[in-house]
Parts: sequence; C-alpha cells; structure tokens
Amino acid sequence: MKTLYIFDVDDTLIDTKACIRAIDKDGNTVFRAGTKVFNAPDSTERLLQPGLTWDFTEFESLEQIMSEPKLPAFEALCRAVQDDEFVIILTARQKWVMLHAWLVANGIDFPIDHIFCYDRSSKLNVPEWKGYVTRCLCKILDIKKVILYEDDPENIKSIKKECEGITVEVGSIG
Repeated sequence: MKTLYIFDVDDTLIDTKACIRAIDKDGNTVFRAGTKVFNAPDSTERLLQPGLTWDFTEFESLEQIMSEPKLPAFEALCRAVQDDEFVIILTARQKWVMLHAWLVANGIDFPIDHIFCYDRSSKLNVPEWKGYVTRCLCKILDIKKVILYEDDPENIKSIKKECEGITVEVGSIG
C-alpha cells in the first residue's frame, strides 16, 4: 500500500519559540504571540484588530529554527526518510530554502521539492490549503494511506475531510 508521510514543523517537529509580531500603523509592536496563542480559537478578536499587520520574521530565520528544541516527531521524520518512505513537509512557514538548510544541518538528506510552504496570498486558509495539497498529492501519486504528524486539530480535520476514502492515521507528536 502506497503511504505518504506528512510532517508539520511548528509544535510538531520542534517546540516553537518563535513569535509573530503584531505591528500597528505607526510601526510599533503592539504584541508578540507564539504559535499556541496565535492559533488558539479564543484569540480571534485580539488578532483581528483593525490596522494591524503581521511580522513573521522570526519564522524565517535559520538561526531561530536551529535553536528550537526538537520534539519526538523529529525522530519519526528521520526514520521515515531513512526507510526511504515518501515524505513531505507541509507547513505554514514561508521559507522552504531555510527549512531545507535546517534539515540538511540536522543530517537529513531531504528533497527540496518535498517541502510545501503556505502562500499567504492564497484564497484558502491554512487548514483548507493543507487538505487541498494532501488530496492532490494522494490523487496524483495514487496514495492509499497517509500518516500525519500535525499538532493543529483544524489541520487534521481538514486533511481527513479532503482525503475521504484514504486511510489517515495521526502519528504521535509528543
């Protein structure tokens, strides 16, 4: 059975300490939020304040990601790559070149074209995009089973919905 292994990055492969900054129209940082705060369902009102822009610079830094503690799912990634499984990284991060450099620096020989990064100009939100990419890959590659390493319940739900008829197992991230 053809299997696709999917790994998220933040709070799945690494315990993310990087923060998103909310910037007001005068260029001042209003607040910083980690991924757990930014993705929390009750944070929407605070995050949607008019006039704020978002600065994801910390998520684009190789130095920052190199300092992040690895989680147990990182070992699952290493095993899947070592076992020559079909593995992709599916992340809301923007810099695939930086992610590839991080993987290589950690001893993982990973194909750069297996890193899928979210485009913030997409009409789809992150969960919809992750579901769409997964469905397309499963169809193109005739995948019958997905093993998913993902921390966000909305992303998991969307991928399962988009992959109806395909076995989707959620791997342990912690």
